[in-house]
Amino acid sequence: MNNYFHSQKEKLNKKLTRLIEFEKAVNKAVYYQNLVFLKDFSNQEFYVKNSSVNEKTYYAYYQEALKHLKKSKTKDSKKNQVLETFFDQTKSELGKIDFYFKRIVYLQKLRGFRDEGMEGRMREYAHWIEHNIHTDTEKSSLLQLRRHEKDYFLRGDTNYAEKLRLEASVFASNFKTHDKKMLLTISAYATTFDSIKRIDVLTGVKTGSGLNNMLNIYTSQLNKTVAGLYDAYKEHHKEMLAKIDSLRIFAFVVLISVGLLISMVIAYSITIRLRKLSDFMNKYVESKFKIRSRFEPDNSQDEIAGLVKNFQVLENEITVQFEKYKVKVGLRTEEILKQKSEIEKQNAVIAEKNEELTKQKNVLDFQNHHILESLKAAKELQKAFFPHELKLKNLVGEYYLKFEPLDIVSGDFYWAEETPNGLYIAVGDCTGHGAHGALMSINGISLLNQAIFDKELVHPHEILNYLSSQIHHQFKHEDFLKHSFDIAIVRIAEGELYFAGAQRNIFIIQDQNMVEIAGDRRPLGWKTNNELYTFNGHTLPVKPNDTIIMYTDGLTDQFGGPDKFNPKKFRKTHFTELINRSAVLSAKTIFELVNESFDTWKSDYDQTDDVSLLVFTLKSVVRSSKQKRMQQIKLLDKQKIV
Repeated sequence: MNNYFHSQKEKLNKKLTRLIEFEKAVNKAVYYQNLVFLKDFSNQEFYVKNSSVNEKTYYAYYQEALKHLKKSKTKDSKKNQVLETFFDQTKSELGKIDFYFKRIVYLQKLRGFRDEGMEGRMREYAHWIEHNIHTDTEKSSLLQLRRHEKDYFLRGDTNYAEKLRLEASVFASNFKTHDKKMLLTISAYATTFDSIKRIDVLTGVKTGSGLNNMLNIYTSQLNKTVAGLYDAYKEHHKEMLAKIDSLRIFAFVVLISVGLLISMVIAYSITIRLRKLSDFMNKYVESKFKIRSRFEPDNSQDEIAGLVKNFQVLENEITVQFEKYKVKVGLRTEEILKQKSEIEKQNAVIAEKNEELTKQKNVLDFQNHHILESLKAAKELQKAFFPHELKLKNLVGEYYLKFEPLDIVSGDFYWAEETPNGLYIAVGDCTGHGAHGALMSINGISLLNQAIFDKELVHPHEILNYLSSQIHHQFKHEDFLKHSFDIAIVRIAEGELYFAGAQRNIFIIQDQNMVEIAGDRRPLGWKTNNELYTFNGHTLPVKPNDTIIMYTDGLTDQFGGPDKFNPKKFRKTHFTELINRSAVLSAKTIFELVNESFDTWKSDYDQTDDVSLLVFTLKSVVRSSKQKRMQQIKLLDKQKIV
């Protein structure tokens, strides 16, 4: 009973401690709110990652505060109207603080900082305008525009925003109406800046007004409400402790009185008879169940008489069962000895098999290690056939490559060479992956080098026809599809891009517009009417800063997605839409968006196939001094070999 009342006190004390912990959690949450405003809002990493340690810590303390507030309530406190009002008001104000904080953070993430969000887009517009104006008047006007922008960001004065709006109108009037792209970009720049200003006014992070002011008001009000709640709860806690003490004293007095009375009545009537029964039981046990008890007849119907009768029945049953037990023990002992002998034989067989399994495991471990080392060596050998990054950069300029084999070695490959006939770039996907795919990739690169250097073939479709004939010749007695590969080849020369593809397409982004060129839907080595299929060529004018995108189907065939129970492929249509939406962005940004979208889609799913993605921007489409450049490439190849 004393433990019960003590536990009730402990529960009350824990509820009061919960309230104290709630107040601490609220203070911690407000502290990390301020850190988000003071540090994260001016930290570009916060916008890149779309989160921060301070923001996550705030949400953790907010949830902890809600948990402590909920658990600090008691059944009795719910009956206290004043206390219940304080609880409801505290929960309401805490929720409003969280609402305004989330709203401010959401708007600030939209606004962005430096190269991220609206501010990042505004800077991109400004940089584009700067690279596309020519006269001193235009440059001076743009400089004045940027000064107003800088003054606003430094001082937060909306007067500078108004000056920027007026200056943007004057700046736009310098251009003719047919220069639509410049006018649209200036308008986008001014509109984005105006959106940033409206967000700043709404949030009031720098000025302490707007949503930030509401947040401060509810934070101050919450502190007062928590203080009132704590005082009311302490008074309620004091009353409940006094009530528990009174109940404990009363219960203790009643229990002692009743216990004494019952003990006095019962003790005398049972003591003598129990002692006699106990003596008989002791003698029976000490004699190892041989000396039977001799009770005098007892006609009473109370519990003691029942115990005597039950003990006599138990004596009889023990005697019978004891005899049976001795017989069973003898039989069981004999059976156990037989089982022991059989188990020992089985253990010997198991030990022999374990020894054999250990030997087999050691052999498998050695073989696996040997295979793994061989694959690692094969990876380095395969890598030697791919163009060195310095050579690739020298050939195509700005490029971004995603090359992720499914196994240690890859069935995908990429290739780049330059001859007097132009720059050649290819991305291929061999049938299968692993060791078989890697060998086929080396075969593919060798055939490409034969085509342009030994056979001196010029156009990509001629090269594909040569590859097709060689694949068919090499594997004419086998299923050639098991040893073929899909490939996309481009040749860039004299302002033109020549393309041919075997079951592979490419994307070209020109003037912020996406163009997809489809390759033939036939594999290398394909025959129609006993004749090798002839591949088609495609030609498209290109110029510097055009972006080329080449990839393998390992990208679009990857399983994943948001539904963990129904994974789907990344799909080519989704990939095409992503490229089309990103056409206005730089090659680097396009690559990063595709890479991030792919990794998010893949998530924790296993990789489906080898994945290759090559994005590059043309730095020159009309080349000069080609022989000199060929010497530079050969020099890079020698450096790579060394």
